[in-house]
Amino acid sequence: MKRIFVSFFSFLFVWAVQAQDASSFYESAVKYQFAGDLDKAEIELKNSLQLDPEFLPARVLLGKVLLEGGKALAADKELSFALSRQADPRTVILSLVRAKLLQSQYTEAQALLTDHPQLQDSAEYFYLRGLLGLEKGHKDNAEQDFHQALALDSRHVESLTALANIALSRDALQDAETWLEQALKEQPEHFPALLLRAQLYRMHGQTEQAAALYDHAMAAKPANEQAMLGKASLLVDDNQLAAALQLVQQFREQHPDNPYAKLMHSALVAQQGDDREARHLLTDIQHQLSAIDDRVRKLREVSFLAAVVDYASGKLDSALIKFDDFIHTYGATAAAHRYLAMIALQQHNLKEAKRQVDKSLALSGQDPDVFVLAVTINQADGDLAAALQMADKGRQRFPAHQGLLDATVQVLIADKQFARALELLKQQQGEDIRSRTLLGFLQLQNGMLEDAHHTTQALLNDYPGKVEILQLAGELSLRQGQTQQAEAFFNEILRLAPEFNAAQLALAGIYLNQGKLDKVESSYIKLLQRNPQDATTAKLYADLAIQLGRADKAMTLLESIKDQQDEQANQVLLELYIQQQRWTDANTLLEQMIRKRNLDEKLLYTRARLEEAQGLKDKAISTLKALYGLAYDDPVKLHSVAHKQIDLAELGGAEKTLNRLKTLLGEQVDIYLQARMAMAKGQADKAISILDKGLTSSPDNARWLELKAYALRATGDLAQAQAIVQTLYQQQPLRGHMQTLASLYTENHQTDQALTLLKQWLREHPQDSWAVAQLSHLAMQSGDQALAIDTLKTYPQLQDSPVFLNNLAYYLIDSDLNQALAYAKRANELAPQVAQFNDTLGWIYAKSGQPQQALPLLREAQVRDNDNAQILYHLAYTLALLGEIQQAESMLKKAQQLAEEADLTKQVLAILTDNQP
Repeated sequence: MKRIFVSFFSFLFVWAVQAQDASSFYESAVKYQFAGDLDKAEIELKNSLQLDPEFLPARVLLGKVLLEGGKALAADKELSFALSRQADPRTVILSLVRAKLLQSQYTEAQALLTDHPQLQDSAEYFYLRGLLGLEKGHKDNAEQDFHQALALDSRHVESLTALANIALSRDALQDAETWLEQALKEQPEHFPALLLRAQLYRMHGQTEQAAALYDHAMAAKPANEQAMLGKASLLVDDNQLAAALQLVQQFREQHPDNPYAKLMHSALVAQQGDDREARHLLTDIQHQLSAIDDRVRKLREVSFLAAVVDYASGKLDSALIKFDDFIHTYGATAAAHRYLAMIALQQHNLKEAKRQVDKSLALSGQDPDVFVLAVTINQADGDLAAALQMADKGRQRFPAHQGLLDATVQVLIADKQFARALELLKQQQGEDIRSRTLLGFLQLQNGMLEDAHHTTQALLNDYPGKVEILQLAGELSLRQGQTQQAEAFFNEILRLAPEFNAAQLALAGIYLNQGKLDKVESSYIKLLQRNPQDATTAKLYADLAIQLGRADKAMTLLESIKDQQDEQANQVLLELYIQQQRWTDANTLLEQMIRKRNLDEKLLYTRARLEEAQGLKDKAISTLKALYGLAYDDPVKLHSVAHKQIDLAELGGAEKTLNRLKTLLGEQVDIYLQARMAMAKGQADKAISILDKGLTSSPDNARWLELKAYALRATGDLAQAQAIVQTLYQQQPLRGHMQTLASLYTENHQTDQALTLLKQWLREHPQDSWAVAQLSHLAMQSGDQALAIDTLKTYPQLQDSPVFLNNLAYYLIDSDLNQALAYAKRANELAPQVAQFNDTLGWIYAKSGQPQQALPLLREAQVRDNDNAQILYHLAYTLALLGEIQQAESMLKKAQQLAEEADLTKQVLAILTDNQP
């Protein structure tokens, strides 16, 4: 036992040393980066992350160092990982956008900027948006963005250079010279400006100056193909093709995979004997590279392939447009009309599906899948005669096609032609028993219970011990309500064949209906042990986990089958992500689902909810506008849209939706919605009037009474509001009523009543985290620190609640640093990616005289919340303790710019003064 004890603490010691070494490597990298030695900085950062892969400051800095070194893909990986670990978007997003741009991932770059409008106070934001505008051909918009960047930072050299480029593209040489002069004045070695300066020299015929600049640029960045291309073009202009070829060959030897060099090399080799053509190719190289996609898209085969890829990806609306465009551009084909028929069928537009499949068959009858599709469409439309006619016609041409046989059997059974269906099944299955069993299942599937009974009984008489027949008998017994008999059949199957999953699943269903949840879970576990990718079982088990309040288990189960693209399962998983506030996971999954069904109303409403929850109000409003159009004639969905618009304070849109509801429903529009709308407009008296009309006929409508209390509260009539809620709470002590009543007590300055209510509630509901949070906060506000601390300490789930642990640690800093340290450590163990938790633990270490332990935590906190003045003060204090005077002064200055904290400033300055030589 003693040996285990020693080993455990040895492990803790090694871990602590490794964590500290990770921080030391990081601090060395910071100094190397300041000195401009990126290679050494990269090595130190990788050493840091090797010791502690979750050390976020090292991850972020590595991404930026890699980006600065031109390693866009590697930078993208590091920065994306940092963002997934809750790094502050201000420290990561703009660098990540640059990495995306360097990889020509323009859609992803645009999405990052759109999703983070809070960064619009940065010149770099508008500069990067301007670059994207140029890529889209929106030169005027890009120019406005570059000017906006300069309005925020008049010395932004990249924007100055970009404006010079735009002026040059318009042949406004004087303007280009002016912008370029400003850029080089700010940063004489700015590489893009140097290249542009060389280009202007060439245009003015100053080739020697241009050549010198290109040589200077190649010396500074040997791997840059733009400088090489510029110098090579100069040589070609001077009829020095051999010298140009030699330059390109040397470049390729050092950078063999550079596509620009490959293309130029091949052009020079091919055209060495044709100076004029060589010049033309060299001038056109970049145009060829940038235009290649546009030309390829015009090819017939690629145009069709693009539409097929959209269809295969589930982007039906986009695929429909592309197939229509293809037919308009290149003419009708059977394959194009077949895809249009499949799209229409999936969109439940049977008339259009029939029209398109008929066109496909008229153009060509050589594809058996088109006949299968025609059979399916006619059957779905209820035209069994036409479906059978099409099936017979197809089987005449393709007698051995399995899909046509299956489709024909389905139609025959639907038309109750069992004898003919059985003959076909015999052809298909090759054995009489298998054919008869399949017929029984198909009859059962089509609701033909009496026919299925005759088929099943005959099979049981002939083959009493066959598990497939026993399964059919069990399924039939269930459909007939004979549960006990069904259970006997399924148990007999498992006695004969324990691995027969269908019987195990059926038994689980029976146990579920009987409320035997332990047996249900046991059945699911057995099934998943045999096949972890069994989507049906995973979904059923997840549903059971949700019923049992085990959200984590449900998410784990659904995540195991996420890649199977099961819409139902992914919808449930998405809701769980939202409930658990796993925003990154929710966004990723939702976008995957929307890419397949981009006009799905339910998904769009979910997107609006998710956007609202993340504070992306403008995006949520835009989503609701799209949803309004889709739900235009559906009053139920329009009610949901209107409520969500009110939640977002999008009153113009809500008014429009409400007017549409009045057109559809007249005076039947929901009273609650009308009253909410009045409240949203600040018309509390009108809301009360609307509700009173409803309460005349339904005086006990709790929902209306709650809203009336809210309206009275808005008018300042807190006494009457409180009286209503007190009555509601006495009638039914619901949590919502308790929350409102506690808030009203607080507003009425009845702190004792609020404290009493919350304490009483927690005696009966000790697990209520909202009540715990409110009681501890209110206790601190009223000066009862002991009650605040006791409330948090007695919370049953404290050791698994990082927010409460962190709050408790903070409350204890001035009275018991040891206890504070223990609670803060636990909070960080549970949620190491939360800036406030990093800060609290780091500050406790700093206050305890352990700045070496404090520094990496406070670095983490800063990376995750770069605009938090308190974190910066704590970091300045710690750096000062460590004797890092320059860094401490810089950090103190940043903190003071964000918020003046006299006491903390005084503490930092005192340490800095003591450390002065």
